[in-house]
Amino acid sequence: MSKPKSVTLTSLLGAGTKIQVTPDKVVSQSWQTCTFRITLGAGGLARNDSLGLVCGSNIDRWQFQYASHIWGCYTPWQTHDPAAPNFITATCSAPDAGLTLRVGASGGLKPFLNEHDHFVHSLRARYRYLLEIKTNRPLRRGDRITLAWGDRTWGSPGVRAPAMALTYYFLPFKFSRLPVSDASLPIRQGNFEALPAIRVTGQPAASLHCAGRPLAAVDTNFKLHCAAIDRFGNVDENFSGAVSINISGNKAAHPGTIIFQPRHKGRRMIGNVRFKKPGWHHIRLMHQGISSRKLPVLVTPTPPRTQIYFGDMHGHTLDDDGSIAIKDHYHYAREVAGLDFCSLSPHAEYFGSAQAWRHYLMAAGQANRPGRFVTFFGYEWAGEGHTNVYFMDPDQAQVFHGPRIKDHPRDKPVFRELCSPEAELLQRVKALPGAAFCIGHYHTRYKMPVDDSIMRLHEVYSAHRNNPMDNKLRALLEQGLHIGAVGGSDTHRLPLGSLCPDPEHLWRQPATIAGHTGSQSCPKKCGLQATFAPRLGRRELFAAMQQRLTYATTGARIIIILEINGALMGNEIRVTPRSRLDVNIRIGGTAPLDEISLHRYDGQKWSCPLRKTGLAGPTRDIRQHLTAGRGVSVYYLRVRQQDGEMAWSSPIRVATAL
Repeated sequence: MSKPKSVTLTSLLGAGTKIQVTPDKVVSQSWQTCTFRITLGAGGLARNDSLGLVCGSNIDRWQFQYASHIWGCYTPWQTHDPAAPNFITATCSAPDAGLTLRVGASGGLKPFLNEHDHFVHSLRARYRYLLEIKTNRPLRRGDRITLAWGDRTWGSPGVRAPAMALTYYFLPFKFSRLPVSDASLPIRQGNFEALPAIRVTGQPAASLHCAGRPLAAVDTNFKLHCAAIDRFGNVDENFSGAVSINISGNKAAHPGTIIFQPRHKGRRMIGNVRFKKPGWHHIRLMHQGISSRKLPVLVTPTPPRTQIYFGDMHGHTLDDDGSIAIKDHYHYAREVAGLDFCSLSPHAEYFGSAQAWRHYLMAAGQANRPGRFVTFFGYEWAGEGHTNVYFMDPDQAQVFHGPRIKDHPRDKPVFRELCSPEAELLQRVKALPGAAFCIGHYHTRYKMPVDDSIMRLHEVYSAHRNNPMDNKLRALLEQGLHIGAVGGSDTHRLPLGSLCPDPEHLWRQPATIAGHTGSQSCPKKCGLQATFAPRLGRRELFAAMQQRLTYATTGARIIIILEINGALMGNEIRVTPRSRLDVNIRIGGTAPLDEISLHRYDGQKWSCPLRKTGLAGPTRDIRQHLTAGRGVSVYYLRVRQQDGEMAWSSPIRVATAL
């Protein structure tokens, strides 16, 4: 077991003050007694001063208080009932020193909304369930304060760790050293490593997960990513045993079993799977009553010219307006979910400082692994609506922010520019010298006319409860936009690519918490974006997204291929009126299919020239001939499985030349 780390936080605690928390690693929902040891440095602690400590569940910008993230109770500590959960006590090494603990109020969701000092203001108001520690006499350098959180001496069961396996950072400070603005806080600079932290790990596995590049060739090496997952979507780092590999039809050579040992931390990548015959295959992992969802693979006689890569381009971060640190996002997406690519998209308005922006760009660059895991650089702009902006080169990434922070003090140093409304944002992004494009989503206004040469994609599905999915996509196509379809998460509570099956069912958020409105943000599971590209590189994926060679899913790794006259989804083709359209559809589901429908808009009305229901089995290949109309028509494919998972293709535009 590693030695707990001591951290110093000179700006908030004074020179030489050290704080240590034990244990620094616990299992999800386990009962614990956590001990904070604060050794005072220069200046000690004056009698008219006090220490504050903010729980790791309450340091996010909006104080979402997600049920998945709380330490047993919404009020993380209490001092009035020694036999109840979350009871906390304090002792001091100095003789005759008496300590008083006080627990602050909630302050509710989004206290002091959008003020430049909203977090500092909350601390001075003793919000966010702030734990305040006061002394009855001055304390000196070297004196130690010990907090026992979940003290079991008088019958308390302890404190229960959150369900969600993440790193939870705690914010200690002296009231006398609080800064004027949030920009000076480490949590708004991306400097979480300066804080004491407890890492929560997953419970015993309740299911398995497998992922891989879904287009393969006969007798070539196929790499299979495997992970052991608990009921919340966390990886079980203690998982061990033999996992059996089952491939439909016995048409592949493979090792038969995957041996997991503790050193694998619940996840493995194997590379010795070879398919012997072309066609559809499904891979499933099994271990002692638990299994994975079926993974479809389409095998061809020769290597495919393009591959389908799965990723998520829409996630929010703890230093901005999410609840998960950047490093936890990237680690989960790559090592647990087995994603091929991703981008975080913190709000431009809520970057706490230029340091936070630089830290984000550096972290995204360091996480990039060409050929294995590709990261992009982006952010979300908020004005009359919300729009995401993405860049290929961090040196050419320009931050434009909406009007929500127009009255804030000027950034020092300046790293962003005010830009509003949405149409101006698109113009400014288009004029940038480097490669950039935008993705619209649930919150995007799409105030016409919209420049679809820069607004390339639309997020059909995300974790938002009321996402209109097809309805908004159709409205955009009716306006004549040439726009592709992607899925994503827009996650503020879950890591990118989260495998949590049903957050709303697992953790239903209360309507009120401590008399304040409770957050109902992002209750659904994460979606996925699929992208067709010749190889897994930043340049290739970026170009494919600009060409709209994408489709969306609700999180399942469904394969959908839609071609018209040989042109892949996202393209535009030109034909003569009344000419024949050769439609080719290939679908590989992760469960039995329920409905396949091809939707057409001819400039006046929607129709469905192909619909198949009552299907049996997880795969379907369809060839159908249609007749081209006049003008411009758009076609997109929608797939629904019997388990409720869905997928949407990017549209193909068919223009007739007179």
